[in-house]
Amino acid sequence: MLILLDEDASSIQKEELEPPPYTPARTRDAEKTTDNDRHTNKDARYHLPELGREHEHAHELGTTVLVSEADTAVREAKTRIGRALRAVTAQLARWGLEVNGIAPIPDRDRTDRRLYQFFFVWFSANANILTLSAGTVGPAYYGLGILDALYVIIIVDIMYVPSSAYLYPRTCAFPAFFAIFGPKLGTRTMVQSRFSWGYYGVIIPSILNVLVLQGYLVVNTIIGGQTLAEVSEHLDATLGIVIIALLSLAITFCGCQALHWYQLLIWIPNVVAFITMLAVGGAQLRHAPLVAASPAPPAMLLTFGTSLAATVVSWSTLTPDYGVYHDRTASAWRVFWYSYLGFFVSSLPAHMLGAAFAAAAMSSVPAWGAGLGDGNDVGGLVAAVLAPTGGFGKFLLVLLSLTAPSACAPSMYTVCTSFMTVHRSFARVPRFVIAIVSTAVLIPLAIVGAGKFYSTFVDILGYVRSSLHRPSQWRH
Repeated sequence: MLILLDEDASSIQKEELEPPPYTPARTRDAEKTTDNDRHTNKDARYHLPELGREHEHAHELGTTVLVSEADTAVREAKTRIGRALRAVTAQLARWGLEVNGIAPIPDRDRTDRRLYQFFFVWFSANANILTLSAGTVGPAYYGLGILDALYVIIIVDIMYVPSSAYLYPRTCAFPAFFAIFGPKLGTRTMVQSRFSWGYYGVIIPSILNVLVLQGYLVVNTIIGGQTLAEVSEHLDATLGIVIIALLSLAITFCGCQALHWYQLLIWIPNVVAFITMLAVGGAQLRHAPLVAASPAPPAMLLTFGTSLAATVVSWSTLTPDYGVYHDRTASAWRVFWYSYLGFFVSSLPAHMLGAAFAAAAMSSVPAWGAGLGDGNDVGGLVAAVLAPTGGFGKFLLVLLSLTAPSACAPSMYTVCTSFMTVHRSFARVPRFVIAIVSTAVLIPLAIVGAGKFYSTFVDILGYVRSSLHRPSQWRH
């Protein structure tokens, strides 16, 4: 239940009315506004500025028209850098790219009724090698056998999220529930948190969200880079990391609509690759021992379960961001179930495949074990499994690696919106600038962390698990 305090509402309204360095999305109705309406309407932010005839028509993106304030914004900029940023933002708007910041999306622009996008955006974000790697953590890092790992995966993905005091059925339902707030409020996730945390109190969770998501970007980019490096001896993980990071930046740069289009199709090669891995490696899996040489202690089982839950529940701080342009009258149940099935149908099989192949690599298939190395090369494991398919397997490796942005781009997008929420001055920085800075930080950290993947992965999950112990984490 959202509780809106007067001081929170006034602070949010005040920031909303403050003109951003660019014009948010508008509809054709705004083009029909008369000069008198422009002078009398207090919320002139949603009306066309006086730009001249050559600027009255902008590029259409779906049902939304993006109108730039290039002339006015550039003239009012006080510094050369400010004028340059505003000019770039205005040009991006003319090209039809999203240039909105964290200002609430007006009702007239929340018209997208394609609710199936909620399924594909989260199905694609999890039906990939990155989610598969989360399943490998149990056997490779915690020493679990196939049965132990699969039991934990089934219980966690279907039934509950481990908490410090009790168990409750929310693993995939948790992020699916928060997805409802995107269409209903038209507001970014961390901006919504101001309703419960307050304007200044939300600075803390916003900073934590930026750090955690940036950590996930590091892990995801490492896996994509390692997988791409397995295609050829002339490629290494460093070059692969740079390529994956730049692809993620390109999608984030284009905005939410481009991300939805990308997620609608990018799951196909991943599903083909998973089916091929199962078909090629199924015989070795049948001969792999089902239990580990020594029984796993309960602490390892609980820790692995918590790590898995964290990889799913942590999406809760992202899901509202990708529904802010959808119809506010959309059925909340439909939004929930589309999102829930997107998480569940993708996460459960990927976790199980990762655990099974990693357990076999650690115990009974030397070729897979050599590919996995000391447990830090998930891409090498996938390459070893697909090796019998020859050139087709290398082709699948390329596709698997190049689809890594399906998980990286949503994280980077929300890094930008969360960073904008930290302080009013950050909200004036164009989103593409923050995305570029995020990429510049991401690449060196991923290169350094590539040599110790699992320790990096578990350390990042530790920060996420600590936040899961607080039921009022964001907006409760």
